[in-house]
Amino acid sequence: MSNYLLYPVLELKGFILFSMGTLVFLTVCSLFIMGRKKDGIGDFGWQALLFGLNRRDIFRVALGISQVCFVFSSIVFKVPMGIVQIAALAVLCLVRGLLEFSLAGFAGEMLYGLMMGTALFVENLLRDYMEETGAELYIGLIWGLLCLFVLQYGIYYLMKGLERILRGHERVGKRRK
Repeated sequence: MSNYLLYPVLELKGFILFSMGTLVFLTVCSLFIMGRKKDGIGDFGWQALLFGLNRRDIFRVALGISQVCFVFSSIVFKVPMGIVQIAALAVLCLVRGLLEFSLAGFAGEMLYGLMMGTALFVENLLRDYMEETGAELYIGLIWGLLCLFVLQYGIYYLMKGLERILRGHERVGKRRK
């Protein structure tokens, strides 16, 4: 019974270790920068993004960062896309989609998960093809560009999610006035 619980954790060890490392790094950077003397809220820079957020929005940001960490760790650690990895990506997208509280937001998250899962699956196919037949220049170039696109789109989607959260808070602030 314990093997059924331990096996998925071992399958996701790269993601878990990379996520924890990213969390520690971002926390240390935030505490170091915020510990310096500040004159006003404008001096805090990017840390000011998190000041006015409620727990649901902070959780949405954390899930977005987790999605980027999942994609990055899948590419860097050369993790084959199996059932466990697909389920992990689906859970991240499903929970973030449910937190959107809109049909369009939920559909966007599901589309994002489908696109990322497909791109990571194609990345695995190309990598396996190169390992079995030898690395050809064109296949290697396509693989590298696909990896770059997947990482870039993951970061872009995280930034768009932050923008949606901040615009929502801006609308709420304008209604209060």
